[in-house]
Amino acid sequence: MDNIQLGKPYKVSEHKHDQYVRHYDVPIANCVLVPVKKYGEHISCDLLWKDSSGEAHRRDELMFNAAYLQPVDAMRDYSLFDLWEEYEKNRAI
Repeated sequence: MDNIQLGKPYKVSEHKHDQYVRHYDVPIANCVLVPVKKYGEHISCDLLWKDSSGEAHRRDELMFNAAYLQPVDAMRDYSLFDLWEEYEKNRAI
């Protein structure tokens, strides 16, 4: 999947949520993935999410199959898009 853009926000396809929850032990449905490196069909991503208390969490450079990444839509996935914007703002500082 060559159309994955580094630094842009993505989410995991819903049908793969259980697999990645078991593998990484994170609430994948509430995570935004930011691709940082490409390795063929695999993408190294920074993973961002907020827990139920609103505390932000981050794990760096976790591997995902590019076929299971979907772009975050700013309108439908507002909370994920907002989290990505916070990440970008903090990265610029």
